[in-house]
Amino acid sequence: MREICRQESSATPKPKVLHLITRLLRGGAEAKTLAELAALRDKYDFTLGYGAEFSPEQLAKVSGLGVPTYRFSLMRHFQPLSLALAGLQLYRYLRSERFDIVHTHETEAGIVGRHAAHRAGVPLIVHTIHGIPFTEQRNPMLRRFLLLLERRVAPWTTRLIANADAITRDFLRAGVGVPAQYVTIHSGVDLEHYSSAKPLDLGLPTGAFKLLTAARLTPGKGFSELLQAAAQLASESRPIVWLIAGEGPLRPWLERKIRERNLNWVRLLGYQSDLAPLMASVDCFVLPSYREGTPRTISEAMAAGLPVIATRIDGIPEQVEEGVNGLLIEPRQTEPLAEAIRRLACDGPLCRRMGRAGRERAKAFSLSVMIAQLDRLYQELLGR
Repeated sequence: MREICRQESSATPKPKVLHLITRLLRGGAEAKTLAELAALRDKYDFTLGYGAEFSPEQLAKVSGLGVPTYRFSLMRHFQPLSLALAGLQLYRYLRSERFDIVHTHETEAGIVGRHAAHRAGVPLIVHTIHGIPFTEQRNPMLRRFLLLLERRVAPWTTRLIANADAITRDFLRAGVGVPAQYVTIHSGVDLEHYSSAKPLDLGLPTGAFKLLTAARLTPGKGFSELLQAAAQLASESRPIVWLIAGEGPLRPWLERKIRERNLNWVRLLGYQSDLAPLMASVDCFVLPSYREGTPRTISEAMAAGLPVIATRIDGIPEQVEEGVNGLLIEPRQTEPLAEAIRRLACDGPLCRRMGRAGRERAKAFSLSVMIAQLDRLYQELLGR
């Protein structure tokens, strides 16, 4: 018994890692973070910190993993005046806990978290860039403010994880950090789960070309162009059904516009906890966003064998190769979106060929690859 006790007491303690995210809702950044916690929780002593907004369902998932959580109630999405108070709250917490790594996600958590971690003397600071916060589509004053803050906290960051090479290039062009700080780790998904899912009986018209868009119902996801394109497709010889999975503040607006334009073939499904059966039930995935990183939903659609129609922005061209596993359009363009849908709706062999190519391409965006790369990065930084 003494020998067993000696072995246990001499075991190397697991590194303490705080993952800090602005909002614990049901988006892609949250899904990626939770996947990392689930896969590596036996190797690292994780804590998840989150801001004022959270989903009880997501919080329950984290608790189910056995990962402790801490809510920073002063950290709020795009409320600059709360940043200083949130930073003080976080600084006090970090001084008391002594983490080996602070790993931040999203804009506010990234700015507040890296500043507080630097002040608290945390030895290793990692930030995952899930998208470009200073994109041209934002309010010019807000854009300049966010860019100033990103430049300010970059020197305190040990590693910057980009979801795509294109994001690294945009950050460097904007003067954020230096090349040696950056590493690309694509957001990974469970390929087998999406490739083996069984379709649902949705009661859709026989022979209809079935489209799926899965995203939070928020500005920036291209829903205005989506509805305009849907209206243009009303008179097509092959019926179109457009399913929209997700929840968010735009839902009342979408419901009203669908009703006013009599777009009864556009259906709002609400939040779907598992998109795999839904993706197995449709013919094409569409994401007309104005800004993204490398959307997990596109990788999921590729794994499900779906052709993808998406905007040519940020990391999406690293997922979708024009004419190979999908079609790329410029953001905020209704006609090209409608034409891309017509092209695939009229060409079944092309759809199937793109779907097969997407499934092959999805291998570079697997969950196992993402987890192995993150683990390797942690071990490298810890000197192990």
